[in-house]
Amino acid sequence: MINSTFGNFMTARLGMSVAQKGLSVTGQNISNISTVGYTRQRLDQVSLNVGGGSNRYSSKFSTNIGNGALVNRVAQVRDPFLDRRYRKELGKVGEYDRWLAGLDELAGVLDEVTLTEEGGGINKQLQDLQSKLDKLSSNVGNGEFDTMVKSSAESLVKLLNSAASSLEGLKETQIEDIEQIDIPDINNILKNIQQLNLSIRNSEIHGNEALELRDQRNLLIDDLATYFNIEVRYTDEKISDATSVEKLTINLVKSDGTKIDLINDDEARQFKIEEDAATGKWNLSVSPQTYKSEDIENITDTFVQITADELGTGSIKSALNLLNNGGEFDNPPTTKGIPYYQKSLDLLAQQLATTLNDANNLKGTGNDMTGHDLFESNDGNPITAANIMVATGWANNSYGITASQDPNAPSGDNTNITHMISLMKESMKFMAPDPTNPAGTGNQIFEGTFQEFFVNMGITLGLDQDSTADVLKNHVSMASSISDDRDNVSGVSLDEEGMNMLQYGKAYSAAARLMTTLDEALDTLINKMGVVGR
Repeated sequence: MINSTFGNFMTARLGMSVAQKGLSVTGQNISNISTVGYTRQRLDQVSLNVGGGSNRYSSKFSTNIGNGALVNRVAQVRDPFLDRRYRKELGKVGEYDRWLAGLDELAGVLDEVTLTEEGGGINKQLQDLQSKLDKLSSNVGNGEFDTMVKSSAESLVKLLNSAASSLEGLKETQIEDIEQIDIPDINNILKNIQQLNLSIRNSEIHGNEALELRDQRNLLIDDLATYFNIEVRYTDEKISDATSVEKLTINLVKSDGTKIDLINDDEARQFKIEEDAATGKWNLSVSPQTYKSEDIENITDTFVQITADELGTGSIKSALNLLNNGGEFDNPPTTKGIPYYQKSLDLLAQQLATTLNDANNLKGTGNDMTGHDLFESNDGNPITAANIMVATGWANNSYGITASQDPNAPSGDNTNITHMISLMKESMKFMAPDPTNPAGTGNQIFEGTFQEFFVNMGITLGLDQDSTADVLKNHVSMASSISDDRDNVSGVSLDEEGMNMLQYGKAYSAAARLMTTLDEALDTLINKMGVVGR
């Protein structure tokens, strides 16, 4: 039915109250236009109707009119679909950004010092060794030229040792970065989200939407999305007949589609990084369940390993691949991380040592010798780039380079030295060892000379850098585009807030004018009616 006269004052008062709250929300938006992570707030209002139906005094001619407006809530303006797309793209950005950063660090180790002729590194030293053998072939029997070859070989093995040491140092740095930066950051993000969930839950119970706390939580979720492929779900949890609160669940989505709950409302998991003793691979390990904040610092349960292949995307996947992946040295082949370049250097050192050692021992000529190796390891293990050294016998002049392939040849015969030179120029197959059979061979890594093999390492690294940079650029562009779309929805627009300011200002003035008009009508009714004839 139609409101009573005094009931209309309530309608006007409620209208003024709603308009005033609208102006407050508009002011809040404008004042936070530059606040990072702030989400534009919106006033949700509803029409108040207390009639609930007709009473005994109503008739068919009665008109049912509401009693003004009420503020239902102050809500954030967000698009869940854009949030999902943005966070998925952040995972790709994190993955390729971390991979490119790792490749750039590899390039810093295997840069001009070791990969180019101009830098005077391994490539040039291989050429120098061949040049010194050339000079020795023309001066057979001259100890000075044998010493020149030996000095060149010593410089080469030192460069190989240095490169291997730098690569191992880079690997250790990567492990430290994950252990001391990434894992603590992930665990802190999860703990902070857990605590924010609890604060938001308590606020909702007392009727407060805790919008600023939600903004903080959304920023943390965005940060978490760079590490893993995550799925965020919001559900309502009923805590009483009259009250429901929001429940947040965050899942890590593995490459096979299975999910691990990282956040379950006020509980969270924790991570660490571990080396698999059986495979030597570094894996991510996660607590077997979620824990409340009071238990999370003292987890004694056994953590469960997650391999890099099981991670769908994110920077942790790339960080682990940098530590583990050996390219064609793995079976099946993988991406080329630090182990690929370590094993490539090892293969170069092994094949160079084996080739020249066999030649100096006249293997395959029918005049085989033993104990005249030019290269050996400094620790008794199979030769690698890290342990290769000039053989002790050659270093202390117990023997030198075998000049002739025929022991009965006249003095000055250089057939074996020229054979060594031809081997340095010869195209050969570089085969990876079989990971499942140490005595067998695995994938072919390259075919070419020693120099070409080494230069190919730099070319491979450069191509990988370029292709990764292109892919990263595409994902950054996509993420930026989605971010702009999110800002169009959730960001503060001065034009829009200016329109809201005018709208709420005029609504407030109109409601105030309605109250004045009602006051004038009542004054006429009370004080001015029935005065005629008095």
